[in-house]
Amino acid sequence: MIRGMFRGPVSNGQLSNGQLSNGQLSSGQLRSLAPRAYRLIDALLQPHPQLDGLYDSIEEAIRDATGWLEGLGPEAATASIGLEVSTGSGGWRTIRLPELLLCPLPTAALSLAEGLISPIDQTD
Repeated sequence: MIRGMFRGPVSNGQLSNGQLSNGQLSSGQLRSLAPRAYRLIDALLQPHPQLDGLYDSIEEAIRDATGWLEGLGPEAATASIGLEVSTGSGGWRTIRLPELLLCPLPTAALSLAEGLISPIDQTD
């Protein structure tokens, strides 16, 4: 027998793979299968005061945060936002530390985008 391949009872009718001997999943496995929720946090690692909803995906949370930031104007340059995910035990785990979500484009890029300077011609 190869060590680590045994799937026999461990204790209390639970198999070494986490499944109960009656074929049901353990409470730990059920918690890990629960859908995750995401929330935005502020620079103090607290739930964000304006963006305090729960989100079904990282993309949804980031989309909401960037939309909110775009409405702030110049203040967006100093707004730090992070992201947490719910854990199976009911807590929260930080998956993105608070930092700037929107970064200003360099002045040359802005000028180019506005058509104030012409792009460099590339010849073969």
